[in-house]
Amino acid sequence: NAGVSYALAAGNADADACDVSPARVGPAITVGASNISDERAAFSNKGPCVDLFAPGVGITSDSIVNAPQTQVFSGTSMASPHVAGAIALILESAPTTSPAAVAKVLLEGATSGVISDAAGSPNLLLYTRELRVGPFGVTVSPSERGLPPGQSVSFQVSVTTDDDFDAPVSLRISGLPNGANATFSPPSLAGGGISTLVITTSASTPKDTFELIVTGQSGSETSSSSILLEVATPDFALDVVSDYRKIAPGGSTVYTVHVDGIGGFDNPVGLQITGLPNGATASFTPSSVIPETSASLTVNTTTSTIDGTYTATIRGQSGGAVRTTTIVLEVRTPDISVSLSPTSHTVQGGQLATKGFIVKVHALHGFSGVVGLAADTSALPAGVTVNLPDSLTIPADAASWSASAIVFVQASAAPGSYAIIFEASQSGKVRTATAMLNISEPPPGETPDFEVSLSPSTLSVTGGKLSVRAFTFRINALHGFSGQLDLRSDGSALPDGVRVNLPASVNISPGTTSRFISSTVFVEAVAATGSYSLEYEASHGGSTRKATATLHITVP
Repeated sequence: NAGVSYALAAGNADADACDVSPARVGPAITVGASNISDERAAFSNKGPCVDLFAPGVGITSDSIVNAPQTQVFSGTSMASPHVAGAIALILESAPTTSPAAVAKVLLEGATSGVISDAAGSPNLLLYTRELRVGPFGVTVSPSERGLPPGQSVSFQVSVTTDDDFDAPVSLRISGLPNGANATFSPPSLAGGGISTLVITTSASTPKDTFELIVTGQSGSETSSSSILLEVATPDFALDVVSDYRKIAPGGSTVYTVHVDGIGGFDNPVGLQITGLPNGATASFTPSSVIPETSASLTVNTTTSTIDGTYTATIRGQSGGAVRTTTIVLEVRTPDISVSLSPTSHTVQGGQLATKGFIVKVHALHGFSGVVGLAADTSALPAGVTVNLPDSLTIPADAASWSASAIVFVQASAAPGSYAIIFEASQSGKVRTATAMLNISEPPPGETPDFEVSLSPSTLSVTGGKLSVRAFTFRINALHGFSGQLDLRSDGSALPDGVRVNLPASVNISPGTTSRFISSTVFVEAVAATGSYSLEYEASHGGSTRKATATLHITVP
């Protein structure tokens, strides 16, 4: 509304831009991201609220992280600045153009139908060579040429007009270097058409690259287009688009090698490569390249190619002229590493405790797949157990994946510091991370313990006949005690004909406060009358607790 044109990023959620603010704002120009193959970027938002696409994958930008260096980014926030720049070009030639008119020029000048998987978005790709505000526009092809001093080159100047505009458009050029001149044939065009621009240099023309402005004028209306003129000794140079690649042994990758002609150089250039690692091969398609075109370099490795970072040299030769450039190939076997969070836990001794560790497995060099998990608990004391899944699966393109390990500490676990070694394994390789479990001394008077008692403490039976009675042997767990107790009854003081049954052991589970064990006493008729002691024992480790009962056998 204030007369300012806006270029907005569509967003990076692969979602409908109409559901996102500010991308859904109608008067603004909403920009989706495309890649070098003119495909909609997989992350780019889409839909009818997107106005057009612009390059947004692998864009070199300034970096606040590595300032003052640059960094490569991807996103619709990399695509929208391209459109903002195109808006600036329009406003440079026509500063009073309204936002609606700017949008019309951009969309009418965009290339239609070239975006793969536009996904319901307008299939338009930003194109800045034919941005026209007035009734006519001027474009020049090619956009740059080179030549040596003393020679000539030609360009095609196109004038396009509105259907109802047929006034003559005169052509002129500015920015020519010293010793150079230019002619248009014809010098003006009515109703549109093509004029041939010939630029002739002299031996005194300096060697440099010059930006020239071709302008068409009809009355007060003007339209301009820029070209580059390179005055230089004929030569060539090699350039590799994205010269770094990383692959696994046995993998392959493709580089794009571009041959730049300098000073009008147009002879074929043969390509070769040296410096690849053992087991790697390479091929160029085509193997000989005309300047201003490119070849695909395919590099194949084998499973025997050793991990490392290799710099290979690409050699271009045309006649006796040889030029070189380099590529970097990093070969890395997919692998994993493992980390823990936290790396230690401390628990209070003499109490039941549960703690957890997060076991994070990191995918290195493109690893994906199943990873085996295990915990080496050989250093842990009795009363400590670890629960851990036996595997996890890292999806493709995931940086890491995690599993939870639960550590159970019983009150009876001995105080001390203990190592738990967590293991992650794949393809015979084992990666480990060590956690520490610290069990502190229990507070004074709260050492896990147990006590015993009998109920009743005395039993009476009548002699001369078979009798069956029972004692209840009670075990109380103190201060969180848990574990196995060995049980025993000492009937050495009993007369013949008296027999006692008692389980050999009992387990006190964590959290249990008491256990009750029934002990049956059989008294046969032959048993002598009298009063006899019967002792019960419960033992754990080196600790034994006892309780004594009395058995009275009365006279019949």
